[in-house]
Amino acid sequence: MQLKGKNAEYADLILSKLMDNGGWISKDEILGILHDTYNYAAEPEFVLHDLVDNWKFIIVDGEILRLTKEGDKAAKKGVAQYCKGKEKKELFKDWKDYLSVGETLINIMVALASFFLGRCSSNWF
Repeated sequence: MQLKGKNAEYADLILSKLMDNGGWISKDEILGILHDTYNYAAEPEFVLHDLVDNWKFIIVDGEILRLTKEGDKAAKKGVAQYCKGKEKKELFKDWKDYLSVGETLINIMVALASFFLGRCSSNWF
């Protein structure tokens, strides 16, 4: 699930409540807050489960939810901003990989050209 729009709003609320409570909160308390704030809508609970299962922003410790280091960063920056930064880092990493492959191909072509030019100059052919 992408954390954009309304989902980012839900995630920000969940993470801010964890931050306000010292980095932890009980499951019942956060569910009560979500139900009171969003009138028993199902989407905020899906976002909560997504923050635990997929994003790893929250650790479940029995009946207590705790922020991870990544969750703390996301809570401080805001989920939308955090996700943008993460996407940029991944995009940079992809481009870095492409450039590395291109560099390798160029090095192979230069090595082959050097080999053939060296052989041509020594009348090997």
